[in-house]
Amino acid sequence: MSDQPGTSRPPLRAEPTPTKTATRRRARPIAIPSDETPRNEVTFLRPSEVPQRKPLPEYREPQPRKTVPKNVPLEDLHNYHREECLNEIKKKEEETVTLMDNDKNSIIDIVGDGINYEKLKKVEKSLCQIDIITEFMNRSRHLQGKKVNGCIMRIDETKQLLFHVIIDGPVGSIYEGGTFFADINIQPYQNHSLIPRVCFHTFIFHPNLGKYGNWDMRGIQWERRSNLEVLYNFIVEGMRNVKYDIERRNLAQLEDMSQPNISRLAKEDWPKFERTAREFVMKMAGGTINGRKTIFAETKKRRRQDFLDEDIDVIGIS
Repeated sequence: MSDQPGTSRPPLRAEPTPTKTATRRRARPIAIPSDETPRNEVTFLRPSEVPQRKPLPEYREPQPRKTVPKNVPLEDLHNYHREECLNEIKKKEEETVTLMDNDKNSIIDIVGDGINYEKLKKVEKSLCQIDIITEFMNRSRHLQGKKVNGCIMRIDETKQLLFHVIIDGPVGSIYEGGTFFADINIQPYQNHSLIPRVCFHTFIFHPNLGKYGNWDMRGIQWERRSNLEVLYNFIVEGMRNVKYDIERRNLAQLEDMSQPNISRLAKEDWPKFERTAREFVMKMAGGTINGRKTIFAETKKRRRQDFLDEDIDVIGIS
């Protein structure tokens, strides 16, 4: 055997044949760590080591409920709930935070652990409403007992912002000769303004009058500085120019009115609408026709005098 390397190559290594091996799934982690796993052990605690529960809140006796007598009128209910309705806060011995109202220079005392901003908002809102109502009453008070644009009104002292009004039918209109009784209610709104609502007690055959007597107020040019005279002009012009208002509306606008059936009748057959409206003025509003007084025409003067002199609620003639 020679020491010289031979020319023969070493045998090739045999490659292992692929075999199927079982896949081992990874162990699912448990929710409880190993160091916090429960043990079947009993631990005796000292009295100082026993956990203490939170103490119960201090018991307070319920406040007595306020009882209101049965026969108390609605306008006197604020005497039994002054703290809620008039935003009056009782004074206590605790520390109070004093705030100054820049507009009214009035002092508001807020009692408790902190400032109650909800009550502050209510107080501010009530102060603004009082200012707006006072300004409106000052602008409209001179109209009481005076006839303006065929309307005369009386202020109801028992209810705030309620006016009883007598409206004479506009001259030259289909409602001429009639006397109509209505109530005007001015309601405060959230954006520091007033919204007028008109409710007729005397029936009018008009498409803007709802079935419950509410007059459609859409289209009125009402501002914060307006008074009742603006409202008078809006109602009287709506009664005088009903034909022009109907002619300029399309079918969709006619259906959107308070009385679609009446608006369609006025659009399609104006002579019939005019004849029907005049008949209702004669029957319901104490009007005259062909120079002859109706059965209610004689009572019109008496009701007008009672309305201005006596403190009564006006109801319509039916």
